[in-house]
Amino acid sequence: MSGGIGGGFSPGGVIRLAVHTVPSEPVSAEPDPWDAETVAEQRGCHVVYPDPDQVQLDIDTDEQYQVFLRRKQDWASLERHYDVPKWLGSATTTSQNGNKHITVTFDRNLDHRERVLMQMALGSDPIREQLNYFRILRGEENPSRLFEPNE
Repeated sequence: MSGGIGGGFSPGGVIRLAVHTVPSEPVSAEPDPWDAETVAEQRGCHVVYPDPDQVQLDIDTDEQYQVFLRRKQDWASLERHYDVPKWLGSATTTSQNGNKHITVTFDRNLDHRERVLMQMALGSDPIREQLNYFRILRGEENPSRLFEPNE
């Protein structure tokens, strides 16, 4: 470490000192906890980002899966009565811990806030969706993502 002392006199004869410490090495070698690729690599996974017309659901419990199935059935009715994106299809994969990841594709692109709201409404893990929203507030380019196990 190197450092320095600066100071001076202020009106009234008070001495002000400032000590500056400059680290000679990086303060921390810890990876950025917000860097998805680094976190995924540490977990033996890779990151999958949604296409602009997709939502990604993280289904951790049977209850969340039952919510998803009910909401999937309801979507056709919503399409008839409201101007909602048209459901084109879905694909399911298995997460690293054996739960479900479901990707739903729609007929139009979604903005980040709309995507997170739809993921919550379709039964995705609420903690994950809170984190996705916080990433939106941080201005992250790709706030929604899933970690899929490496082959």
